[in-house]
Amino acid sequence: MRKILVLISALFVFFIVFSGLSNSAQAAEHETQNVENEIESEQEKEPLSVGNPLYPNSNLEMYPGDVLYTSKGWSTGLVGHTAIVGTDFRIMEVLTGTPAGRPTLASSFFGRHDPGDKITVLRATSGASGAATWATKNVSSAQSYNLLSHNIDNIGSNYCSKFVAQAFYHGSNVSLVSSINSLILPSEIKSSSKLRVIATITAK
Repeated sequence: MRKILVLISALFVFFIVFSGLSNSAQAAEHETQNVENEIESEQEKEPLSVGNPLYPNSNLEMYPGDVLYTSKGWSTGLVGHTAIVGTDFRIMEVLTGTPAGRPTLASSFFGRHDPGDKITVLRATSGASGAATWATKNVSSAQSYNLLSHNIDNIGSNYCSKFVAQAFYHGSNVSLVSSINSLILPSEIKSSSKLRVIATITAK
């Protein structure tokens, strides 16, 4: 009889221990599943993009609203040139010819410069997004190149630095220069207190 009681007690203890281990295993499995679900959820929230495109000949990311200034040289008609990066990362610029306003691939923009030319990347302290949106939307409206067209509201008759100033003025209510309705030189855009130099890239 004593042996039977001892055997029953042993079986009872084994049952209690086994149940505890089983419940612990199930709890651990449940916790692991929760962690895996959280990881999958976090992975789904991660952006699919891997970053903005880079400027040619550099490791610098492009941002819509960046202003590009090219120093004076043969490839810029000896007067310098300015342009603005659009929302699609093409370069929005006004050049001689018809139509004057043209979206240009960054590779083409850098490629037409002579080796050794310096291209300065400037970034606005505010208003870059609005300026990029305005420039992208209105670049095709610049039909003729005219350095004597000083009216900031006239898009059709335009030139490079006026167009950049217009983008910030109309797109973000930001005046890059002090006198908005007069001749705006590329060098004035570069020296604007509303822009800061990010990098200078050498054309190859």
